[in-house]
Amino acid sequence: MVSQASAEIRYSGGAQNGASGASLGGVMSNYGLSAQSMTPLEPISGVFLVDSVGNATGAGTIGYTASTGVLSWFMSGGAVGLGIIPTIDGRYAIPGSGSEYLVVDVVLSALPTVDTAAEVTIGNLDSSLLPDTFEAVTDYHCFYVYCFEAVSNVTLKLRQPTQQDSLSFGLDPAGTNVTAQTLALATDVPVGVSFNSADIVVGNMVAGGRVALWIKRTTVEADIIKADLEVCGE
Repeated sequence: MVSQASAEIRYSGGAQNGASGASLGGVMSNYGLSAQSMTPLEPISGVFLVDSVGNATGAGTIGYTASTGVLSWFMSGGAVGLGIIPTIDGRYAIPGSGSEYLVVDVVLSALPTVDTAAEVTIGNLDSSLLPDTFEAVTDYHCFYVYCFEAVSNVTLKLRQPTQQDSLSFGLDPAGTNVTAQTLALATDVPVGVSFNSADIVVGNMVAGGRVALWIKRTTVEADIIKADLEVCGE
């Protein structure tokens, strides 16, 4: 399985969407599955929030000390951590005082020239791949695989349910690094998608690359299906 630092599965449905039920194609979300929401996404000039791990919900504070180059973080109700000193443009984890941390992308040339602190509000997202349903239905949801760095031999694996339901998936025909089609309703059928249960071989993906896929779900009444999508690569 590819590490979270290399690639992640993101919702579709707009840049701020964090719910699987609204993941009906269109613009890729800034949020990945199992992520916490973070607002704003660029709290300090040159610091872009990527992920929040283990943080309490509510307002925390990210700080930058210009004289030392230290980036620090403390979550709501927490204490400030030791901080980090970015030395090159890239991705960093800023620890809090415990096991919590923020993942950020840093552009050194854009960092402030004076000491700066900013509030970051952390929230919880719906981290399920598919929304719950309690009725017999065939529906479709779109997700993106987004690569933070180049990944070779990307393969997608969809774990099949053990209930009476069925799952299949397929790539959006738009291809890589473009925006997928949008459905008005989850029960609408995406055009041009070939669905099957076999692993999907995407191939090599560049840093910043993305590819959209659709999951087709057919459920029986009063049965809830859970699915697991795995990204493999080198």
